[in-house]
Amino acid sequence: MISPETEPRVPEGVELDLLAAVQGGRTLARYEGQVVFVTGGIPGELARVSDLIRRRGYLEGAAGSVTRLSSLRVTPPCPFFGENGLWRGPVPASTTVAGGVCGGCQYQHIDYMGQQALKQAVLADTLRRVGKIVDPPIGAPIPSPSPYGYRNKATWLVTEEGELAYHEARSRTAVPISKCLLLAPPLQAVFDAVSAASAEIGLAGLVRTLEARVLPDP
Repeated sequence: MISPETEPRVPEGVELDLLAAVQGGRTLARYEGQVVFVTGGIPGELARVSDLIRRRGYLEGAAGSVTRLSSLRVTPPCPFFGENGLWRGPVPASTTVAGGVCGGCQYQHIDYMGQQALKQAVLADTLRRVGKIVDPPIGAPIPSPSPYGYRNKATWLVTEEGELAYHEARSRTAVPISKCLLLAPPLQAVFDAVSAASAEIGLAGLVRTLEARVLPDP
């Protein structure tokens, strides 16, 4: 979570152009010549950024509202989704749940093919800045046949109440979930069966984490 520091805050509600995607699902902006890493939003959007905090050499904030929307923006299907796992911010969601947001996904508010292009741009930028490769030879991304329902392995936290959970992003806080759209159907069935039997078998007192994997059909 974004946490206050001893340095003074900059003005709240600054409207910034989101210029580019960076690692961790954030976007890059600039405020009075300083780099700003913005949680939420999509490159090309104009966002009113709140919770701006001075870090050493940069600023960090969150997109509290978006006044110019990207054509890549979509409604995330998961009720536990938050942009970069911190909070939902301006993400319009058909359904949401109370409490913390899951840190597992960062791009559900972006069209899937748009996600591929942004990830490719982030990789190219990293190779130029860190690897000093002027023109990195990066091939086109190979998209998954389905952006959901593909994951065959998962590790879940077990809360004190026996609920299965994921971590919040950059936090050890557990976020209980009732369903994960990334899970392959057989793995979701395992999740459902364990959740249903949790109280009966006393799962909370047995383990702190649970790992499951399903094998592909022969």
